[in-house]
Amino acid sequence: MWGNNLVGKLPKAKGGAEFAIVAVDYFSKRIEATPLKKTKSEVVMQFLWKNILTQFVIPKILVSDNVPQFEGNVLADFCEKFGIEH
Repeated sequence: MWGNNLVGKLPKAKGGAEFAIVAVDYFSKRIEATPLKKTKSEVVMQFLWKNILTQFVIPKILVSDNVPQFEGNVLADFCEKFGIEH
């Protein structure tokens, strides 16, 4: 089970990032995080693919707050495709 959260708006970094996405594995306490310029659902999905699904076992459950980026159809379809409860 992984928990996800968007953080920001932060002071702008050199690369232009003003946000971050943070994911925590509730069992191992492992943390994955990356800076973001945009917080669109597609960017969240890319983070999940690159930093969690291709690195670890596909999680059974994904927990997130109710921000629009986690509630849209893009992420819902992504989770359904991999059998992730969200």
